[in-house]
Amino acid sequence: MPPRIRVAPSKLTKSPFPRRQITTSSRQYAALAQVPHSHDHSIIPELSTIKDYPITQPPTHRRPELRKSQLLRQYLTTLRSSPIILIFQHNSVLSPEWAAIRTVLRSSLQKVDKEQGTNVAEYIKLQVMKASILTAALRLDVWWKPDQLPHPETFVHTHALSEEAYEFAMSESKKKKHGLEPVLVGPIAVVTLPRMSPEHLKMVFSILSPSPEFKAPRRAANPAYYERAVQTGVPKLMLLGARVESKPFTIEKVKWIGTIAGGLDGLRAQLVHALEGVGASLANTLESSGKSLYYTLDARRDMLEEKPKVDQAENSHPDGAESK
Repeated sequence: MPPRIRVAPSKLTKSPFPRRQITTSSRQYAALAQVPHSHDHSIIPELSTIKDYPITQPPTHRRPELRKSQLLRQYLTTLRSSPIILIFQHNSVLSPEWAAIRTVLRSSLQKVDKEQGTNVAEYIKLQVMKASILTAALRLDVWWKPDQLPHPETFVHTHALSEEAYEFAMSESKKKKHGLEPVLVGPIAVVTLPRMSPEHLKMVFSILSPSPEFKAPRRAANPAYYERAVQTGVPKLMLLGARVESKPFTIEKVKWIGTIAGGLDGLRAQLVHALEGVGASLANTLESSGKSLYYTLDARRDMLEEKPKVDQAENSHPDGAESK
């Protein structure tokens, strides 16, 4: 082992290499200070206009990559694009039962398409939704309409996931009600229809919520409906309410839409008949006063025309009148 070399502590702080001293001339600072400032602000943008986020991804209340954010967007799109939404409560429906119910519902709606000559069954969906996220999407759909607010320019971001949309919808929900609060509780499943079609709505009721008004299909007409998975899954679905044209509907009201004979054509015919009846009754009411006045004046004219004749007849036979 080599011998240790003892070094004094005072010598350890000194470096064996000479340090190079950096000197700065004061004339350089003076030269830099004398450089004229450019007054052309168009070259350098203002700090307030520089955005710290991409244009395609503005700031959001929640992270957009989260599943809850994606579901909120999906539910909001469904609410805005579906004129009829049926809300069901499902109680422990198994995945094979869901698959069987969807298959039967799709095949039954396709038969209605063939009869009506439409293509609606492809876009009618039965899906399970989270009640809490659906409630948040419903608040945004009902109250967050920045274009219709008094001062829309005050909102920097107007998309559904923005901080402004969240705060405004929450503040409005504390003061107002959208009408579906008692329904959006527990496990929720919805049926969305892309257009107002009473025939398709009637078929949905007969498959998912059969009743004396909407009887279930017969075994001969639809044998798949009587399979075990369908028969055990349908009783687990309970109709709670509906949303029609952005308005809450009770079960009785939405079922009335399904009972319209002839669908939209029948509804138009009923509307035309009702308007014709109202118009005829209104015309009769307006004409009645004029007719009564005409008959009164006509009777008075006849009386005035007959009175001179009677007076002339009495004056022409004065002796006969006295003898009598």
